[in-house]
Amino acid sequence: MSAAAPAQTKMAPGELFGMPDVTRWTEQPDSNDTISLTGALQAATPLTGQTTFKQSDIVFGWRWLVTIPVITLGAGSAPVYAASAYFPFNFIQQNELKISNLYDLLDLQSGIDLAIFNAYRPLVGSPLRGASQNNFNPQAFPYNGQANIFGATGLTVGASTGVTSAAVVLPFEIPACIFLDEYVDLDSDGNILSLSHRCPVSPLYASGTARLISPQYTFAPYVGANGDVAPITLTSGIIGALTAGTYVAQNRYQRYGMYGTNNPVEQPTNFNWRYALVSKRFGLGGVSLIDIPLKAVINNGGGGQILSMFFRFFDPAAASGAGAPLALSNISLGKLLYGSGLIRFQDIPVQMQWRVIRQHDWLPPIGVWLWDLAIDDNRRLSNAKALNAYRTDITAHFDFTGALSSSAYVVVGVEYLSYVLDQPVIM
Repeated sequence: MSAAAPAQTKMAPGELFGMPDVTRWTEQPDSNDTISLTGALQAATPLTGQTTFKQSDIVFGWRWLVTIPVITLGAGSAPVYAASAYFPFNFIQQNELKISNLYDLLDLQSGIDLAIFNAYRPLVGSPLRGASQNNFNPQAFPYNGQANIFGATGLTVGASTGVTSAAVVLPFEIPACIFLDEYVDLDSDGNILSLSHRCPVSPLYASGTARLISPQYTFAPYVGANGDVAPITLTSGIIGALTAGTYVAQNRYQRYGMYGTNNPVEQPTNFNWRYALVSKRFGLGGVSLIDIPLKAVINNGGGGQILSMFFRFFDPAAASGAGAPLALSNISLGKLLYGSGLIRFQDIPVQMQWRVIRQHDWLPPIGVWLWDLAIDDNRRLSNAKALNAYRTDITAHFDFTGALSSSAYVVVGVEYLSYVLDQPVIM
C-alpha cells in the first residue's frame, strides 16, 4: 500500500511578494510629469493644472524632482539681500498629497520639512543613506551640490549688488508607505495580531475610481521679507528685476511600485495602517516653556502609531529681521511624555544629538530637534517602540533658557501610521 501524498501547505497572503519573477517592479513617469509652475518674484504661487495620478497598480511612493533654472536678479534700489538658512528647500512651501475619501498622506508646512523627513527616512534603503542623499551639513543647511542630484552649485548673494543662482534641482521623495524590517500588526485597540519581517506598511493600491490623488504645493516667492517664506530675503530697499532666466519650477514625478496582481499571495500584505507625514506650526512668543500635545499635530482623526517627530525652531525677528533658526542652545531640556506623565525621552540637547548620531550617523540641520522611535537597538526599522496616540496622550515638553522672542515659533513634524480601513482593488 503506497503512502499518502503529503498535504500541500497553503501559502499566506503576501508570502511571495518580492520573489524573483513574481513581483513585477516598475519605476516610471506618473501623471503630472513635466508640469511647470511659473512663480512670482514677491508672491507665493499655488500649483494649478495638475491632474490625478494614474489609477492603476500598487505604489510605494513617488520621486519628485523640482528644477529651477538659472536666475539672475538685479540690484534694484539699495536692497539688502541674504540667502535663507532653508535655501533651497523652501522654494517649496505648503505641500500636500491627499488620498480622496481615505486619509492625508502628506500635509507639510514647507519643503524644508519634507527634506528633513527624506534625510533620515528615505523611501528605499537604510537611514544612513539619507545624509548623503540630500547632502546635509550637520551644523548648517547650506546649498552644497552633489553631482547628478542637485546639479550646479553656485549661489552668489551680494547684499546690495544682486543675486545669481545656478540651476537648483531638489530631489524629494513622497513615500506612500514605509518598509519596516520588523512589523507588529495591531488592531485599532492596540491588540497584537501578527508579526511580519521586512514588509511595506502599507502600499497604496492606486486602482479604482475612488483613488483621486493629485499633488498640491505652493511655490515660494523668490524674494521675501523673511527666510522661512522665501529662499532669498530682502530686509530693506527695493527688489531688482530679473536680468536673466525665468522663475519657474519644472516638476518630474516618477512612481516607484509594482504591477498589480489578483493573487493575494503575490501582493504585499494589505494592513489597515497607512503611512503619513504631517507638520504644523505652534507659536512660542515670549514663553520660557511649552507643552505640545501630539494629537494636535496628527491628521486623520488625531490618532496613530507615532514613529518619529522633529521640532524645527525659528525666529522671524532674528538676523536683523531676515529670520533665522533658533539654535538648540536656547533649549535647556526636552521631554517626550506619554500616559500619566511617563517619560519616553528626557534629554538635554547634546543627549538628543548623541542618540541621533548613533541611529543615523547624521545630525539634523541647525535648530532642529529629533526623536526617532522607529530605529531599534540594532538599527532596524520597526514599529515595536512606537507610541500609540489612539490609546494614550503624548506630549512634547521643552524648557528654554529664557523667554523667547515674541515672534518665535516651532514647526512640529510627525511621522506616523494611521488606522484606515480600506478594501483594495486591482486593475
